[in-house]
Amino acid sequence: MKKSIMKIIVTLIAMIMIFAVTGCGDNTGGAIDQKPEPPVTGEKSSIVVYFSCSGNKQIIANFIKDEMDAEFFRIVTVNPYPEELNALYQVGQRELDENARPELAEDIDAETFEKYDTVFIGYPIWGGTMPMAVYTFLESHEFNGKTVIPFCTHGGSGLGRTENTIGGICKNATIKKGLSVYGTRAESSKSAVTEWLKQIGVKN
Repeated sequence: MKKSIMKIIVTLIAMIMIFAVTGCGDNTGGAIDQKPEPPVTGEKSSIVVYFSCSGNKQIIANFIKDEMDAEFFRIVTVNPYPEELNALYQVGQRELDENARPELAEDIDAETFEKYDTVFIGYPIWGGTMPMAVYTFLESHEFNGKTVIPFCTHGGSGLGRTENTIGGICKNATIKKGLSVYGTRAESSKSAVTEWLKQIGVKN
């Protein structure tokens, strides 16, 4: 009995550590800028869509937006994620275990989304994959003929398996090579972002 309890405890600690290293370890950046962005219009050819619990994805998303003169959309859920790390782990792990699709507070209407040629999608790595809220967004839209470009922050896992996952969801889209940035290096990643955009052929 004691061995079983100890095994459960060790397993739980290991899962927490894995989640921290692969995903929440990037929650060391600045706080999210809550200032509302202008509503999306579809008047530009590119849009940067991102999910962020820290400020790190927002920092990188802003670098991309400025380089590409793109529109901007933050994925926000109806039920906010907790700020405290262990609580965030528990919610994120539960959603992953349940293969959940959290409800979004707002979305881009289909007519507007159809106008974009290129969609950048940003997220942290949680448990080797994207937060389930990103699945909600991706599965809510058609990507036929679009170019989809992932970027992420992480604590050591890189993009994990997310490029393949996105390719499986975004049928008939062109998936470009993604960018992974250590969460602690987000603020200093501007030059890396610029070089990456050139390497994948979307910026001269």
